[in-house]
Amino acid sequence: MVSTWFPSDTDQLFSLARAHPRALDTLRGCPGDRLPLERLVVDHLRNEYTDYSRDRSAPRHREACEAVAARFPHLARECRLQIRRRHRAEQEAELLRRRWDPSQRPHREHHRALAQASRRALCQLSVGQAVTFRLFRHHYAGTITGVGRSRVSVAYRTRTGRDRDRVRQMHAALVAPLSDP
Repeated sequence: MVSTWFPSDTDQLFSLARAHPRALDTLRGCPGDRLPLERLVVDHLRNEYTDYSRDRSAPRHREACEAVAARFPHLARECRLQIRRRHRAEQEAELLRRRWDPSQRPHREHHRALAQASRRALCQLSVGQAVTFRLFRHHYAGTITGVGRSRVSVAYRTRTGRDRDRVRQMHAALVAPLSDP
């Protein structure tokens, strides 16, 4: 739970928020980006009148913004925007962390090697050629319906299921020709 000590009136906060960009422009020596007044007020309330600064995690940010919205309903829309903006930023940061995680390096190197092998294997494959491939634990026979840079589209049929005729894109290195075209 976030501790708060909000002021009773926001008129003074709006005048402070109006002065804040001018003060920043004076410090920088040039005109800066003009942020919406409500955003500046919510930022000020969250940082100065809550204990959010002790723990700047995403859940604490949400709690602080919800506390501001509960106390000042006219700022609720801006609070929701800031919560959504923070959530999006956290998701993007997590995506980047997963993408560049050192433990993912072997997976990326394996995929890169598979793509290179597939580009070489495409020389022996063409549309209409019968191929065999392994998918999970089962072996299938199919026909190539399309050729890309490193993948082929293979039409095949399963023994059971509602949709028995299927098409799947696969790396060319994972299919083996049954016969020459």
